[in-house]
Amino acid sequence: MRTDRLPFMLGLSPRTLLIGGIMLVVALVAGVLAAGPGGALHPTSAGAQAAATPTSSGTATTLNVVGATEERHAPDMAIVSLGVHTTGTTAAEASNTNNETMTAVIAAIKATGIADQQIQSTSISLTPVYSWPSDNDNDTLPKITGYEATNTVSVRVLAIDRLGSVLDAGLGAGANQLAGVSFALQDRTQPYLDALATATQEARRKAEAIAAAAGMVVGGIIEISEETAGAPQPFLARAASFAEAATASVPVQAGEIVVAARVRVQFRLEAAPAA
Repeated sequence: MRTDRLPFMLGLSPRTLLIGGIMLVVALVAGVLAAGPGGALHPTSAGAQAAATPTSSGTATTLNVVGATEERHAPDMAIVSLGVHTTGTTAAEASNTNNETMTAVIAAIKATGIADQQIQSTSISLTPVYSWPSDNDNDTLPKITGYEATNTVSVRVLAIDRLGSVLDAGLGAGANQLAGVSFALQDRTQPYLDALATATQEARRKAEAIAAAAGMVVGGIIEISEETAGAPQPFLARAASFAEAATASVPVQAGEIVVAARVRVQFRLEAAPAA
């Protein structure tokens, strides 16, 4: 069979065969140019890029725990509230009597070594006293029968061992109201920082215990935050009655101050190493 008649037997014209041959050559040349020195194709397609990019195969295991602590400290400051309550038939009488007595109380407190800046007025009032009509007397209005004056001061005692003498001096000079005594720390910064450190250590101990039970180990901290734990809780001394205070020296027990701290920590857990 004559080969020059093959195109015509296949139903193809010489022109069609020529164009097809040219396209085949172009395709072969493009493939060679795209190949690297080792003959592999460069990752130019989207599929090749995705295959070459590392991806995570799972979600990290995390653990949230709260570390909390309460540390107790001996207080180094006391705050006492002393007041004078007087009455009079007129406002001037009640006020003047109260002013004279409170002046004597403050002078007596200062005589124990308390500085001016440690004494602060917290409440001053002057109110009328009414006489109310009986339930059957609807036409009579209440009448003012006198006045009450009250003056209260807060005293910061920076030496606990001097608190008893301060109370004795104030009550002895005429104070007839003792609202109470509280104890505090003059500077709570370092005690609170120490409590934060302890709370953080407690959080890690809890995380390590939980991780060990799950067959894992603590790998690191993802997030940590301080939580409000409230102000130091003072020991509140019982307010002695005026009768008790007038007959004996006021006994005082300072107790302890509780400084609390809380932290919330998110840990990353990892698989425990093989034994």
